Amino acid sequence: MEIGDSTLLDDRRYKGELYARNKIAEFWLINLVERKVEVYTRPRGSRYQKKIVYDEGVSVPLVLDGKLVAEIDVAELIARA
Repeated sequence: MEIGDSTLLDDRRYKGELYARNKIAEFWLINLVERKVEVYTRPRGSRYQKKIVYDEGVSVPLVLDGKLVAEIDVAELIARA
């Protein structure tokens, strides 16, 4: 999980590539500028194949080992960032 404001583009590009290359299954980017959470999944090579954006007012499902373990409120994540 990364928190991005002034480093948002670098977090997407460089850290996203680093995590994908190392086969990190899921990469969350808390986008403080747009007040959203971006979730990247399905790493292949140096890129993630899937991106889902969650807006304030919804929850992000936290899945571990293929099982839903919690749902985290986007507004709460942003407030704590």
